Amino acid sequence: ENITLNLYYKLFMVIGVLIGLFCDFIVSIWFKLDSTVILFLQSFAFLIELVTVFCLFFTNQSYTITFWFSMFMGLLYSWNASVSRGLFSRLIPADKKCEFMGWYSAFTYIGVSILSAISAILRYFNVLSYFMLLLFAAWSIPGIVLLIVLKVKLLFVEKAKKKEATLLDEQQPQSQEEIIIPAVDVETPILHKTENV
Repeated sequence: ENITLNLYYKLFMVIGVLIGLFCDFIVSIWFKLDSTVILFLQSFAFLIELVTVFCLFFTNQSYTITFWFSMFMGLLYSWNASVSRGLFSRLIPADKKCEFMGWYSAFTYIGVSILSAISAILRYFNVLSYFMLLLFAAWSIPGIVLLIVLKVKLLFVEKAKKKEATLLDEQQPQSQEEIIIPAVDVETPILHKTENV
């Protein structure tokens, strides 16, 4: 049964990646939202989903309800991963994409390893596994805060670029008549015409 559930979960993760790519494209065009806002909303939804699934386990709700909410959690998780990778690839320098994406993947697996170790410790002390959901929720809060900081920083950068572009436009001459050709201080060689005698 565990293998079947894991298979379903992986299937929903694949669906989540496809939905994430599609929604990122549609929302950015129709609603003019950038990836930072989309990732913030999605991360907040994932946080609520984690707490909801924990409450379903804790209150012993029906298997069907818990199953579908758990599958939806897998969908949101992979959606989050696809949007965050897309955002990260747009923020990093073009000449360092391979290096930065390598670090991104490394820290992703470091995070997974840390949570796996914590899960093993909790199992050793006979703590119920669904309490890990609260740990996941707590783990996601710093990410949401960092997204807010990132969005504010990007707004400042965008404002500075617009200001710089405005200053450059003001410095350029408005018409052809305003273009002043600077005088060039070049000695003109004097040609002496000699007559053949």
